[in-house]
Amino acid sequence: MKQNLTPNEINLYYQELQSKLTDSRQSKGKRHELALVLTTMLLAILRSVGKLNVSVIHRQMCREHDLIMISLGLKRRKMVSDTQFRRILSSVDYQTYNRLVQY
Repeated sequence: MKQNLTPNEINLYYQELQSKLTDSRQSKGKRHELALVLTTMLLAILRSVGKLNVSVIHRQMCREHDLIMISLGLKRRKMVSDTQFRRILSSVDYQTYNRLVQY
């Protein structure tokens, strides 16, 4: 996958995740949409330089958050916290996610 995605590519990726990735978290505790978190994560990974770990990815996600909101035409939302991001990552169906990322 290329390093710089256009707003249209970001939107297509987000829509693909929304339609095909199941969120296994309980509905009552959800504050952050899974497709939005994973779209922001992917862009952060693609634009990060150097050694990656969850904290580095999260910091880059914070930098990319406004761009994602604008690209998707969404209202500004609070960014997922580092702790919540780690919880979300632990619940992701990575087999399905990997298939979607490779399109």
